[in-house]
Amino acid sequence: MQERKGGIVFAIVVGLLVAVWSYRWITDPAPREERLLQERVVLLARSQVESLVATDGIEIVDPLEPNRRVGKAYIYPLENGWEVSGF
Repeated sequence: MQERKGGIVFAIVVGLLVAVWSYRWITDPAPREERLLQERVVLLARSQVESLVATDGIEIVDPLEPNRRVGKAYIYPLENGWEVSGF
């Protein structure tokens, strides 16, 4: 009987810890802020490429393009800004 009470207490403590950790992970604003920064960098890089090419028929494949079939873009934070690369 004593082992059963210990198991129940252990399960409750572990459940509460998992619940608190999950809540803090879900409500953490840092990943959303990082995503917004990355989106701004991609949009800025897209506008720079469009102005450099200066043509109306350009199609850019990047992470923000909803109908992309191929391509990946990698966004790296640097000390003085961001690096955008991909294929």
